[in-house]
Amino acid sequence: MNLIYLLCIILAITILVSLTMTHVKLSRFAGQIALIAPVLALVYFLWQIPRVVEGQMTMVNIPWLQAIDIDLAFRLDGLSLLFGILISGIGVAVFYYATQYLSKEHDHLPRFYIYLLLFMFSMIGVVTSNNTILLYVFWELTSVSSFLLISYWYDKEDSQYGAIQSFVITVLGGLALLVGFVMIYSITGTNTITDILDQSDKIANHPLFIPIIILVLIGAFTKSAQFPFHVWLPKAMAAPTPVSAYLHSATMVKAGIFLLFRFTPVLGLSDFYIYSVTFVGLITMIYGAINALRQYDLKAILAYSTISQLGMIMSMVGLGGGYAQHTSDELSAKYAMLLFAALFHLLNHALYKGALFMGVGIIDHETGTRDIRQLSGMRKVFPKVHFVMLLSALSMAGIPFLNGFLSKEMFFDGLLSAHELPQFNIVLTLIIDLLGGLASVFTMIYVVYMIKEVFWGNYSEAKLEVAKPHEPLKFTLPSLLMTLLLPVIFFVPNLFGDHLVLPALRSITIGEKVDQFAPHIAQWHGVNLPLILSVVVILVGIIAGLKINWTKFARNFKVKSITEFYDNSYKQFERYSGYRIRVLMN
Repeated sequence: MNLIYLLCIILAITILVSLTMTHVKLSRFAGQIALIAPVLALVYFLWQIPRVVEGQMTMVNIPWLQAIDIDLAFRLDGLSLLFGILISGIGVAVFYYATQYLSKEHDHLPRFYIYLLLFMFSMIGVVTSNNTILLYVFWELTSVSSFLLISYWYDKEDSQYGAIQSFVITVLGGLALLVGFVMIYSITGTNTITDILDQSDKIANHPLFIPIIILVLIGAFTKSAQFPFHVWLPKAMAAPTPVSAYLHSATMVKAGIFLLFRFTPVLGLSDFYIYSVTFVGLITMIYGAINALRQYDLKAILAYSTISQLGMIMSMVGLGGGYAQHTSDELSAKYAMLLFAALFHLLNHALYKGALFMGVGIIDHETGTRDIRQLSGMRKVFPKVHFVMLLSALSMAGIPFLNGFLSKEMFFDGLLSAHELPQFNIVLTLIIDLLGGLASVFTMIYVVYMIKEVFWGNYSEAKLEVAKPHEPLKFTLPSLLMTLLLPVIFFVPNLFGDHLVLPALRSITIGEKVDQFAPHIAQWHGVNLPLILSVVVILVGIIAGLKINWTKFARNFKVKSITEFYDNSYKQFERYSGYRIRVLMN
C-alpha cells in the first residue's frame, strides 16, 4: 500500500462515516468507524520504519497539471515518517478518547468525526507532499478543517469567535506562503520539493531570497502560533477537548515547524533566517510561559504552555539551521545536535501535551468546570488523572526520569554553547541564555502552580457544578498509556532516537556524515553547565510556585491584549472590504 492508497482509504472511511448521518442507530457508532482510519495509518507508518531506517524513500508521482509542474507527488522519508507516526498514533488515542468524551444523545457524532478525519487527512497530506502547490492545498485544508472543528459547537459565541480568528490568521499566513512558493518556482522552474532542495545555492544567490524567507516564515509562524501571531491558539480552546488535544500535540500547530524542517537546506543558508527563527522562538517561549501564569482556565494554561513549548522548538530549529551552510565537521556536529534536539522534543511534546489535554478534558467533563479557583484536592476524586497530569506536567518542566528532561538538557546545551556558532557572539549568547533560562523557570512555576491548585489542597464538592464526579477507566485509558511512555523514553531513548529521530534528521541535513554528527542520547553526562542550569531552574521554579500566590498575580497582572489589536484591524478590514464591494457592485 502506497501513500495514495492510504489517503484514499481515509477518504473512503470519511464517506462511510457521512453515510451514518441518515441512520440514527448507526450514527452512534460513527466514532468506532472513524477510529479505523488512524489505526490503519499507524500500522502503515510503523510498517515503513525498517525501510526508512535503511535509507529507502517511498516516492509516488501522478502527473496532473504538467504545464505548471503541479503533480500529485508524495514522498515518505524520515521526516514525514516521524510526523506521520505522531499524527496517526496520537490520532488513535484522540479518536478513541472522543468516543468517551462526546455525548451520543446531545452531540452530532458523524459531523464531528467527518471534520476530525478531514483534519487528519490534511495533516498527512502536508507532511508527505513533494510538491509545493500540493502542500499548500493540504495546508489550507488544515485551516478549513480546524475552523470546522473549533466551531463544532456553533451555537456558542466563543466557538464562533475562535474559529473565525484562527481561520483568518492562518489563511492569511497561508497566502503569504503561497506567494513564497510562487517566487521559488520563478527561480527554479519547478514545484517539486526534492528538486527545489537540489537548487538551494541558486535560490540563496537570487535577489528574491530574503523576501522568500520572510513569506515562508509568516506562513510557518501563523500556523505554529509564534509571537505575535499566537492569539488564535488560546481562542481555539472553544473546540471540544479531543480537538484541542489533537491540534496541540500532533497536528496543526506542528505544521509550521514541519515546514521549516523541510526547507532547512534552503532557508538555513541565510543568517537572517537563523536570527529570525531563534529570537522569535525564544520571545514566544517566554511570552507563553508568563501568560500561562495569568490564566484561571486549565485549557488556557495549557494553550499558553503550547505556545511556549513551540517557541522552544522553533528556537532550536533556528539555531540548527546553519547546518545548511556546509561548515566544518565540528560546527556541523553542533548544528546537527540542535536539529536532533528539536525533533526529539517535538516527539516528547506530542506525548505529554496530548495526555495533559485529555486529563483536563476528563476533569471538565466530570466536574463541569475548568476553573482552577473551583478545583482543589482533585487527587482524591481523580487519582488516575492526577498521575497522568503530574507526570506529564513534570516532563514538560524537564524533571529527571521523564523524557522531557533529556530534550530540555539538549536545549540548554545548545543555548550555552551558542557562542561557538559563527552567527552568535558572546553578547547574543548571553541574551538567548537569559531568555531561555527565564522561560524555563516560568515553565516550572506554572507547572507547580497548576498541579498545586487543582490536585492538592482541600477537596470541596460544593464548588463543583457536578456532584460526585468519577473517572471511568475507559475514559482515562488513552492518557494513561501515553503517560507510561514518558519514563519509557527516558530509560530507552535511543530506541526512539535511532528509529524515528535520526532518520528524520537525515532527511533535513546535507552530507553523508550526519550519522556520526547525531548525538547519542544519554541520561547522564556528568556535572556540567546544562545540568547545573536544570537544577537551578527546578529549585527556583518549585520554590516560587509553592511560595507565591500566583492566583493573586493573575488577578493583578494586566497587560494590553494583542487580541484587541487583531479585533480592531479585522473590523477596519471588514468595513473597508464592504465599502469596496459596494463601490464595485453598485
